[in-house]
Amino acid sequence: MRLPQPNGPKSKPRVPARARPLVRFGYQRLGLLKLLRSKGTLEAELLARGYQVEWSHYPSGIRLVDAFRNGELSIGVVGEGPPIFAQASAVPIVYVAAEAPAPEGEAIVVLHDSPIRSVAGLKGKKVALLRGSNAHYLLIRALEEAGLSYGDVNAKFVFQDAARAQFQHRDVDAWVTGDPTLAEVQQSLAVRVLRDGRGLATNPAYYVASPDFATAHPDVITLFRRELSQVQRWPSITSKRRRAHWPPR
Repeated sequence: MRLPQPNGPKSKPRVPARARPLVRFGYQRLGLLKLLRSKGTLEAELLARGYQVEWSHYPSGIRLVDAFRNGELSIGVVGEGPPIFAQASAVPIVYVAAEAPAPEGEAIVVLHDSPIRSVAGLKGKKVALLRGSNAHYLLIRALEEAGLSYGDVNAKFVFQDAARAQFQHRDVDAWVTGDPTLAEVQQSLAVRVLRDGRGLATNPAYYVASPDFATAHPDVITLFRRELSQVQRWPSITSKRRRAHWPPR
């Protein structure tokens, strides 16, 4: 026997979670994306619109670029260097937003008692840095300025924790790094800056997306830009140099 249907508007069927499109974010210590995740409003709005959200931490921009290469991310944050290396190897990414330049937020540093007094003094020396990072790009530019080639130094590609240990133990002669690590090192260790990014590199944080995702979900990109613009207004952020904007300068 057929049961009578209740009067009134029919409720919308719930969309199974597996049918919801997935937005995959990749964040680092760099930039505001980690704060945006903590704020929670972006994820809440995406969930309300029927999306699933996934957050993944990456130790470096080059690892994040590799994730785009493998189709594992929708949106991520990188520094100035990784997109250059990504484009050179045809990794599919598009720029969707950027923060203001902060060239003084990255530098080549040595310990305070190091005999090295300039970038030219790095010839034949061991230099710690992250491969494909902003630091990598800064080192290349600084060496060119000093009349040296990249092959004139012994580049040691290591992650930040290992780089710090090698630097403190004098296993390397110099370290190229950026904020927030640079600021922490300047507060906790006696270091000298040989060269920062001013006049050589702009050192912004760029927000990039998969081209296919950006084309298929322009609403997510618009929402992301809006939330990114708002998070930089937090009281704890307004004292910082960075400001989110589009297009990149």
